[in-house]
Amino acid sequence: MRIRKSTICIENSAPSQRRSAFSVRATGRALSKRGVRRIADYGCGVLRNLPVEKRYFDEITLVETETRCRNLAPLLRGSNQVRLLTSQEFENSQETFDAIYLVCVLHIIPEPARRRQIVKAAVSKLRPGGFIVVDVPQSETYYNRRKRTMVRYKDGYLLRWGQRFTFYKSFYSNELDELFRRTGCLELDQKIPYSKHLIRVWRKTPGPERRGRVPRGIERISSRGLRPSSDPRFV
Repeated sequence: MRIRKSTICIENSAPSQRRSAFSVRATGRALSKRGVRRIADYGCGVLRNLPVEKRYFDEITLVETETRCRNLAPLLRGSNQVRLLTSQEFENSQETFDAIYLVCVLHIIPEPARRRQIVKAAVSKLRPGGFIVVDVPQSETYYNRRKRTMVRYKDGYLLRWGQRFTFYKSFYSNELDELFRRTGCLELDQKIPYSKHLIRVWRKTPGPERRGRVPRGIERISSRGLRPSSDPRFV
C-alpha cells in the first residue's frame, strides 16, 4: 500500500487519556525539590499533565503543533504561570529550561530524522545540569490488539482512521537510550520502572568550560527521590 505523508497525522494519534502520566507524577516532586522551576512540556496534548506541573513548577511552557495550539489557546487565557508555543517557535527560541518533558511523543513521530531533531532541540534548550524526562509506551496493549490491522511503515506501524493514518513505534530499551546518548552531552540519571512504558531521566552535563558549575538547586535525582509509592498523590 502506498501511503502519502500528508495523510499521516500527529494530532489525536495516541489513546485519549485524561489522567496525568505516571512519569510526570513520579518526577515532578523530586525535580521541584532539586531546584527545577522552569519547564517545557513538549507535546502537551490535551493538558492532562498540566495540573501536576502547576503544582510543582513556577513557569510552564507548553509546546504543541500549530493546529493543536489553536485549539488550546482559549483554555489557557489569563494564566500567568503557563504559556503556549508551537513546536517551531520552541525550536527557534533562545530560551533555556531547567527540565523538559517528552511524554508519549517520540513513538508517534514517523520520521526517524524528525525524532532526532526533536531530541536535539530539547537538549539545546536545557541549562547545564537540567533534566529531560522521556516516556514512551512499549508493547502497549492498546496497540498490540490492533496489530493485525496495522500497516507496516518505516520502523513502526500505521493505524487507519478513515482517510487518515496515525503512526506508532514500540521502542526497544537500548534503541531509546541510544537516541539520547548520541547527543554527547547527556548522562542517564534514572530509569523508572513502569508497566508497558520506558521512562528515563537524562541530565545535561556541563560543557568543558562549565564543568563543575551546575546551576544552584539542580541536583542529581536519587532513587529515593523518585519513589512514588510513598506519596498518596501517586496512587
